Amino acid sequence: MESEEHLLNRLDRELKNLIQNPKIVDKRRIQAIFNKGDLKKIAETLRGKFESHLSMITCIDTGKDFEIIYHFDINGNLFNLITFTSRAIPKISSITDIYPVADFYEREIMDLFGVEFEGHPKPRRFILPDNWPKNVYPLRKR
Repeated sequence: MESEEHLLNRLDRELKNLIQNPKIVDKRRIQAIFNKGDLKKIAETLRGKFESHLSMITCIDTGKDFEIIYHFDINGNLFNLITFTSRAIPKISSITDIYPVADFYEREIMDLFGVEFEGHPKPRRFILPDNWPKNVYPLRKR
């Protein structure tokens, strides 16, 4: 298993202009912030150069925007990538073409928060029933 320090240095070198404030936050856990417009480039680099696996995508409604966290496993270390999208226009690119498993996570977030994943190949309901009211998202803050 790669040490956190070694991985942090590699991430900082390979994603230098794409991530901000990369840091070790816990044993085997690194996090960084990124601009949502760079998601595809970052995902392609993580897949190609780091042989990462997408473990999960989570979403938090902060009340003023949506915080979206991508959880990647890289050689036994967790790399949390954090970005934000506005509540007024909640959109971000889909990464299902790079990580097919993103399909389920993106559709779950679409259903529960109303965040649109642009370019998703099948943006249909995943958790909620088909007859669920339009524009009603159970995990959005009011």
